Amino acid sequence: MGKIGAALNMVMLLQNNGKMKIEEIARELEVSNRQVQEYKSELEQAGIFINSQSGKYGGYSIAPGSRYLSIPVRDMDLSILDRVSDFLTKSNNMYSDEYKNSINRIKSNFKKREYIDEQVKYFYIYPGSSVNKEKEIKLCEQISDAYSMKKKIGIGYKSIKSGESERVLHPYGIYNYEGDTYLIAYCENRKEVRDFKLCRISKLNIIDEKYKIDKDFDIHEYTKNSIGNFKGEEIEIHLIIREPFATIVSEKRWSSKQSIKELSDGSIEFRARMMGYEQMKSWILGMGPNVTILEPKKLVDDIKEDIKKMMNTYNY
Repeated sequence: MGKIGAALNMVMLLQNNGKMKIEEIARELEVSNRQVQEYKSELEQAGIFINSQSGKYGGYSIAPGSRYLSIPVRDMDLSILDRVSDFLTKSNNMYSDEYKNSINRIKSNFKKREYIDEQVKYFYIYPGSSVNKEKEIKLCEQISDAYSMKKKIGIGYKSIKSGESERVLHPYGIYNYEGDTYLIAYCENRKEVRDFKLCRISKLNIIDEKYKIDKDFDIHEYTKNSIGNFKGEEIEIHLIIREPFATIVSEKRWSSKQSIKELSDGSIEFRARMMGYEQMKSWILGMGPNVTILEPKKLVDDIKEDIKKMMNTYNY
């Protein structure tokens, strides 16, 4: 993206979000913090003045009285919005219908405007979902209300490991993973930040008691190096992966702390620090005989034990 395009995108981000930290803008534009500061100077030369506020709740915002840009919607923009709408529908997103209605309202502002709709088709393959979308939307609204007031919530939750229990949570955020919606929250019961799948919440009430978000919490640090959305202790793994998975694994970045070395026989040597032990085991088992674990020994022993249990399951 060119400098002018990035500066315009910075304006749109601030117009849409009101206030953003330099780090957030840099992350969205995929540039350095210093480049964001340069965009600020150049925008101010064009009459678009940016307020800069320091401190925990500070950031950049467009100054009152600044010249706002009216950026035209392109034909391609409408086509992309349609693709996103289709993606949300196929991935079981709870807001897919509302998003589609919003797109239709946007399109209604363009009088019989023709836009590109004969592009290559995109297909999205996801398992079907049996969750109650209306229930999840209501839960999201309650969580958003609690978050805006910084009030704790009490939930009934069905954990796969521990069964049904009552929890007191401090909401931190909501995300979607493979068509399912999750709440990130500090759990008073477990004394740590955890993920809670919305469809497993049986009840929710807002508690008239305030909470504070840990100032050191960072969603990008929280999810970094996780395989899937599983967390836990970060461990170092060392694998030899053979084809066809050598190519498949090489095509994706699994961790910010990974290295891949191509070997003469077409296989790869894969090293990484990753979280999500159970999903890590599932990922390795999914590669069958095409992977060899070199380290750690505990992972080797646990995979052997899982294979032994699988063999006993079919011993008839």
